[in-house]
Amino acid sequence: MEWLMALGFAICLAGLGGIIHCILRAMRLRHSALPESEMRSQLQRLVPVNYGSVLLSILGLCLIVVGMML
Repeated sequence: MEWLMALGFAICLAGLGGIIHCILRAMRLRHSALPESEMRSQLQRLVPVNYGSVLLSILGLCLIVVGMML
């Protein structure tokens, strides 16, 4: 089941990349000179991306664990 662990690792890395992207984008938005309402709307659009990235990371970790158990 090495292929399952490799697939889980790749999915987990994709999720981690998405989380890092969200962090960097949020930091850039916080330091920008946007009005409060515009910044809030930009950050609210970033929340689903963050949730999806966390979900990908969790699914990747689950695949790794299943691959280790098999």
